[in-house]
Amino acid sequence: MYVFQKTICVSQASQRAYDSRYSGKRVRQAVLKALAEGPAPVVLDFKDVDFVAPGFADELVGVLVYNQGLPWLEQHIRLVNLDPDVGDDIQQAIRWRQRLRDQHRAVAGV
Repeated sequence: MYVFQKTICVSQASQRAYDSRYSGKRVRQAVLKALAEGPAPVVLDFKDVDFVAPGFADELVGVLVYNQGLPWLEQHIRLVNLDPDVGDDIQQAIRWRQRLRDQHRAVAGV
């Protein structure tokens, strides 16, 4: 059995706007749609993206971490061609949402 990955070019999916939550949400919705079409992982290609706003990073990956968990993100999504600064912004969003998820789960007793 062959599993083909799906690639989403972030610069095209966001229409080259990386400065808003709305744009991040649009890319996240494209990721979820691609995942719904089959079990293959999704590759987010950040080629030509040298800046993202914190809100963009949070809406794109932070919301996924909060809703699905970090292990799910690592299993279903690969990030490639990351500029170091963009990678730092994405890691910050992931860490913040993971902490928030852990706190909420602890309060809920999960």
